[in-house]
Amino acid sequence: KPNDVLHFCSVDLIEAPVKKAHYKAISYAHKHQMIVSFDPNLRFPLWPDKIKYRQTILEFIPLAHLIKISDDELFFITGIEDLQQSIQSLFQGHVKVVILTKGSIGATVYTKTSQFFVPSIKTHAVDTTGAGDAFIGAVIYQILSQKMHVDQIEKLIDEKVIHFAHQVSAHVVSRYGAIPSMPRLSDIETK
Repeated sequence: KPNDVLHFCSVDLIEAPVKKAHYKAISYAHKHQMIVSFDPNLRFPLWPDKIKYRQTILEFIPLAHLIKISDDELFFITGIEDLQQSIQSLFQGHVKVVILTKGSIGATVYTKTSQFFVPSIKTHAVDTTGAGDAFIGAVIYQILSQKMHVDQIEKLIDEKVIHFAHQVSAHVVSRYGAIPSMPRLSDIETK
C-alpha cells in the first residue's frame, strides 16, 4: 500500500529465483506507490565475478527511489572517480534521493537539484558491524513513521531524519555485535 517501503540489498541478487522475486516485488511496489529503497551493501565474497556484480547492481539502481550507498561502494559501482559526476550518474529511472554515507564523518543527501550534509555523532566505536544497516533502517523508520509518500521523499528526508539515523548508528558502533547492538527507540529518544 502507499507509504510502505520495500528495501533490498545486493546480497540477494545473485542469479537465482530470488533475483526474479526481487523484480516481481519491486514491480508490485511501484504499482502500489510504495517507496523502493536499495542499499548495495557490497559483499564481494558472495560474488566471484566483480564485473557481473557491478552490472547486476546497475540493473537495479533505476528501480529504486532511495539509494543508500557508501563512498567506497559508489566508486566501484559507477566507475566514475569524480564525486559529483558519480552521484549524478545514479539519478536514472525512479531514483529521487541518494544518501552517501562516509562512516564517522557523516552523510550527504542528494536529490537531482540539491544536497546537504549532516555530520555524524561522535562516539567511541568498538564494532562497526551493522552500522550501515542500522542507518538505513533508521531512515526507513522515519519514512514509515512520518507516512511519507513516494512523491514526498525528496522534501521530507531532511536533516532531522539523517540526524536520527546517525544517532542509531552511533548507538550500534558503541556496542559489540550487529544484532545485540541495535537500539530500542527509547535508547535514542533519551539522547
